[in-house]
Parts: sequence; C-alpha cells; structure tokens
Amino acid sequence: MNKPLVTVIVAAYNAEDYLQETLATIIAQDYSPLEIIVVDDGSTDGTAEIVKSLGQRVHYRYQQNSGSCAAPRNHGLELAKGEFVTFFDADDRMLPGKISRQVAELEANPDAVLCVGNYRNFTGESRSADHFSTCPALGPYLEQSQGVSFLLATKECRDILIQENFTIASSPLFRTSVVVSEGGFNTDSRPVKISTSYTAQLLMDQPWSSPRCSLSDDCMIQT
Repeated sequence: MNKPLVTVIVAAYNAEDYLQETLATIIAQDYSPLEIIVVDDGSTDGTAEIVKSLGQRVHYRYQQNSGSCAAPRNHGLELAKGEFVTFFDADDRMLPGKISRQVAELEANPDAVLCVGNYRNFTGESRSADHFSTCPALGPYLEQSQGVSFLLATKECRDILIQENFTIASSPLFRTSVVVSEGGFNTDSRPVKISTSYTAQLLMDQPWSSPRCSLSDDCMIQT
C-alpha cells in the first residue's frame, strides 16, 4: 500500500547558523515519501546556498521579506502536495520517527485533524524537561494514557491550549485539506502568537464534542 505524502514547510530568515542541522534532521526521518519545502523570507545571509547545496531533496522558494513567519508558511502551503503537512522552524531539530509516528496516529484516528507531539528545549548540550510534564491541565490525561497516545475532543483541546499552550509551531502534523480550508495562517498575528492562535482557530471550526486532536507524549522535537 502506498503511504501518503507528507510535506514539511520550513520558513527561514537569515537562518544559516542553524538551517543545515535542521534540514539534516528532517532528511534523516525514517518516513517516505517526504516533500521538504524551504521558503526563504528575504534572507541576506547564506540561507539560499545551504538549501541549494542539498539538491533535489529540498525545494527552495524565495520571497521578499514579510517580517513574519505566517507569510512564508502560507507560501509553502500553496506549493504543498502532501496529504499531511507540518510547519517546522528553521532552528529546531526533528527527532527520529516524528513523521512516521504522527502519520500512524492520524491514519488510526480519521476524525483527528492534527497530531501534537511532546518536545524539549535545548541549549548546546543541555536539555529541559519535556514540555507536557510542565502542563498541569494535561497531567490527568497523561496519567490515564500511561504513555500511549490519546485523543482530545475539540473543546477540551482548545481550552487546554489557551490555558497553558502545550504546543509549538514545529510540533503538529495537520491534515493539509483542513489547513487549506481555514485559509492558512493569519498574517496580521504577532509572530509569537501565530502557533497558538492558529491551532486554536482551526479547532474552533471543528465539532465541539468530536475527538479532533491526537496527542503523543513521545518527545519529537528539540527547540
């Protein structure tokens, strides 16, 4: 059986210090087929050269600087061919198995519109505690799931997200059709609020009682 295409969209601006490592962690994923798109938001450093050195493994697109990560993400969304899509920051690391685990979750739960994975912050060689463990409202769900992925109904997911923001831009894997139907990212949002506000808005338009969000306690990103 053919597996669904997954698109990874990386919005990059003057990202030469981190982009090579970020893309290496994406290319190293054990999932295929994978479409990787880097949208360069007007960089003036070596971002373009880094992406182009990777050849056909990564698609490169340039645009004038927009001052926000929303516009390059929307640009990438216009180009995306995947059934599923994830928006990955240019200075994050994608841990092994992220894509394959999230695809498996969405295929096993056809009503879910996104799958959110856990993550850790890192600086050099130091690592923080996993983020889910710092979210008290998620605690009862994590304890009950005992390490197994679990579903949240739309209202539960949105309420917890607004209360304690349990995700980052690089974490969710979305059904592309749902993101497109929502019109992509709001280019008027402040960059720091784009991830949370977008995910909350997407959930606003889903049936309140339906299990629309799958959560995995596995750490999938270092940010």
